[in-house]
Amino acid sequence: MLKDHSRNDVNVTINLRDLMPFLVSNAEPETIRESPIFSEPEVWELCMKIAQSTADINIYDAATWGDTDYTPVFNDVHTRIANHCSHHHQQQVEA
Repeated sequence: MLKDHSRNDVNVTINLRDLMPFLVSNAEPETIRESPIFSEPEVWELCMKIAQSTADINIYDAATWGDTDYTPVFNDVHTRIANHCSHHHQQQVEA
């Protein structure tokens, strides 16, 4: 469905707990740890806390954070990841 980046009014829900084994099956933790997004030890620790949590944590919904402030992760997603999505889309449009 995303092949041609078509838009529709359908909401898609992805269960990350089901998807994660596929995503990390060939992951190398040291390579991931060296990624710029994890350059701040606080962000790495918060991501590990999310990964090990049995509760559902949504970085876009502070009500799911419990007693932990995940703002550094939220900020990094916007400055280091989401930024690339819009830049890539802009390049596609200009091409």
